[in-house]
Formats: sequence, C-alpha cells, structure tokens
Amino acid sequence: MTGYDLWTRNRNKFKRLVDAGEPALAMWVNLPWQATPEILGSCGCDAALIDMEHTTSSIHDVFNMIIACAAAGITPFYRPSAMDTANVARALDSGAQGIIFPNINTRDEAERAVASCRLPPQGNRPWAGAHTRQAVWNGIPAAAALREPDPRLRGVHSAEYVDMMNNEVLVVLMIESPEGVANLDAILDVPGIHSVRFGWADYSIHVGFDLDKCQQAADFTYETCRAKGVGYSFTLGQAGQHPHYPGCWYGVGLDTLLFAGALRDAVAAARERVGRTG
Repeated sequence: MTGYDLWTRNRNKFKRLVDAGEPALAMWVNLPWQATPEILGSCGCDAALIDMEHTTSSIHDVFNMIIACAAAGITPFYRPSAMDTANVARALDSGAQGIIFPNINTRDEAERAVASCRLPPQGNRPWAGAHTRQAVWNGIPAAAALREPDPRLRGVHSAEYVDMMNNEVLVVLMIESPEGVANLDAILDVPGIHSVRFGWADYSIHVGFDLDKCQQAADFTYETCRAKGVGYSFTLGQAGQHPHYPGCWYGVGLDTLLFAGALRDAVAAARERVGRTG
C-alpha cells in the first residue's frame, strides 16, 4: 500500500462467503446499540442488517453501528426507510457493504435501487471522494489527483477504486407484495441485483394472512431467482426446504424479538422461583 490505497482492504467478507456457496448468516438489528454487532461477531454471525425502515434510528445511529460491525469483523447492511437514495449514499460512504431495498414492485424501482449503489458511469451514486470513512479518509483532492503523473498516488481517483466500490456492495431487493411477485421476471432482468428476500410479513397482509398463498409466493420467488441466477435470502424456517446455491444466505432472526424472548423467559423463571420459595 502507498498510503493512498488503504481502501483496498475494505473487502466484503459476506459477499465472498455467499458467492462461494457457504451458509452465511445475517441478523436483523433494530436496536441502535453498538454492542449488538460486536456480540453478533463474537457469536459467529456474518452480517448485521441495520434497519431504518421500522425503527427510530437516525443515520448517525447507523454510522455508529457500521463502525461497530467493522470492530466485530462482520459485514454491515443498511435498510433505508424507502427508496431513500440520499441516505443510501451516506450509508455507503460510511462503510455499509450491502443495501436492502424494501418493497420493490417494478423493474423501474429495481433499476433505481441498483443505480443508487453504483458510482458513475455504472450508476448515479454521488461521488464523495477521499473524505469518507469508506475511503479511510485517505487521498488527495481531485484537482491535485488528476495532475499526479503516478497513478498509484491518485488515491480514490482511479478506475480501480470505482470498480471495487461498485463490485463490493451487495444489492438486495425485498419482494413484499403481489405486484412485486407478478413483476418478478422483469425485476430480476435488471443487472446488478445480488439477491432477493421475500417479505413474508408484508405479503401476508396483502393476502389476508393466508399461509398457502404466502408459501406459494415464497416458493415462486425462490424458483424464479434460481432460474435467473440471482441469490435468495432464506428465513431460518426455510432452511432445508429448497437447495442452497451460490448467492443464497440466511436471515437468522431479529435482535428485539430475541432480546424480548430471553427477558420474558428470565422474568418467568424468576417469578416461578420466587413463588416456590416465598
């Protein structure tokens, strides 16, 4: 390294696991508590799915959680509240290595999602240059870099940097409605989609909580993704129902529900013990 290319060490470990066909595990993180990613890393989890869609977390909370992921050696994902391309760019600049876009229903929405994660000319993600955490705040201003005769001293102002940043970010689309399922073929024809996650909860609302309809849509989503060569994100309950192939990964739970369940069990056990000894 020359000092201007420290960003080359920011490889996406989760992507390498997934692309190799390894059973990579990711946990949804709703609590803006920096210890959570560190605990996940110590427990052997591979990624944290940091959520802003259904939480009160701010982009500052997301930034702190991304730092905690780096400390824990796990991959940080970010789910915006909607097609919020401004905060997608801010999360990527902060070091997020995967973006999960909720409620994708059309090819146009899929194209916008991919484009927001790609630097020009592949996309329209704003260029932040060297003054970002993703670039390790290392480099020189563009006016100086472009005059530098030695390409190794231009820092982020290089095709190598653009290619790495574009290739290291995982773009995950959530299909959560009958409209999204109906348009799935067209959606998956958009280049640059790494994987898809079927939204059981949201879809169930659309179909009156009908389990059979949800299962049919989830199976169709999986089969279509597999036929198109796009990865699929399994819920833990789906493990073993369909063949795993490169590009697939597993969502293994939600921190708030696990936390609530553990506390509920602890309180119930305490009350039982107090009742026996009282």
